[in-house]
Amino acid sequence: MTINLTSNVQTTNWRQFGFYAMALLLNLCLVAQVLTVGLAYFYNPEWWNIHVFLVHEYSVLVPIMLLWVFISPFPQRVRKLVISTLVLLGLQFITIHLKSPQGEN
Repeated sequence: MTINLTSNVQTTNWRQFGFYAMALLLNLCLVAQVLTVGLAYFYNPEWWNIHVFLVHEYSVLVPIMLLWVFISPFPQRVRKLVISTLVLLGLQFITIHLKSPQGEN
């Protein structure tokens, strides 16, 4: 009995599993981001530092996922979702530095 470790099916399944695991990690980070911004706003402003740290750390996952989705065989809709996630992350980084009109007279 011989096991063929170079099978495309086996590699594809592991690639897709790894991608979905990374997507799950990204979603958990997003939940933590929303939780920490709420804690910073309503409870204690010290939580803002944790919020900023989370954003900077998990933002690395999105470009990795973008490369991964084009290397492995994924449906077009998954590719579009990853691209939209990258666009939303970029908008988040751009808009954080915009000045609020509140307080200006």
